[in-house]
Amino acid sequence: MCDTDHLVFSNRSAAYGSQQMFAEALTDAQKCTKLRPEWAKGYARLGYAYYHLGKLQDSKKAYLDGLKQEPTNEGMKDGLKEVEQALEKESKPATVRSKRKGIKGTLSKLVNPLGLSTTGAIIYVVSVITIIGLVVLYRAGKFQAAVGGADAGDMDAGAEDL
Repeated sequence: MCDTDHLVFSNRSAAYGSQQMFAEALTDAQKCTKLRPEWAKGYARLGYAYYHLGKLQDSKKAYLDGLKQEPTNEGMKDGLKEVEQALEKESKPATVRSKRKGIKGTLSKLVNPLGLSTTGAIIYVVSVITIIGLVVLYRAGKFQAAVGGADAGDMDAGAEDL
């Protein structure tokens, strides 16, 4: 491989990105931009890799640097827009829940009244059903003992024998 050709690193970065090997894509994108800092596409590769590694601020900077080189590049504008949306979403509190209406909303409120995650909702439902089952079994056991099973009859029979 020719380690002085920016195109080699750019293309390999794209190939790594398509294989979801983002750390490798980032390394090659960094080499590409180092070899040819005035080439905008290298910054697009860099922004893409950073974005998929969850480094949103670095991704934003890379896209902005690329747009300085080529202000009309629509791909980089789209990448920057996607990064900014992710940053905005990340900064908003997750306390706002969407409210469902109709049957789905009613079922959602019955099954998941606390607005838990899917895992939390499953644990909640299993816990509630288990507790209800234990209460029913406990009361059923108390009911049989109180109605008269063998204990009450044995005590009366024993008293008459004395």
